[in-house]
Amino acid sequence: MVNNTAFYEKGFQLELPITSIVEEYKAGKVNTVMQLRYSNDPVIRLNPPEVKTGKNGKAEDEADRAEEVLRHKT
Repeated sequence: MVNNTAFYEKGFQLELPITSIVEEYKAGKVNTVMQLRYSNDPVIRLNPPEVKTGKNGKAEDEADRAEEVLRHKT
């Protein structure tokens, strides 16, 4: 069992499954796109607002890729 001292001890290497902030940001934007696409409200579902991502790519494109991967797995 690992306790808090493992985080502060010198020379102790502990590999944590930490994702980058950019990856968390992208995942959050894709999540938003998916929620809008599958909304119970038909107005939102048929005409979803654009999810702005800035320089980090297009959330719609990433959501399309994720859906395509899921289609191929089934």
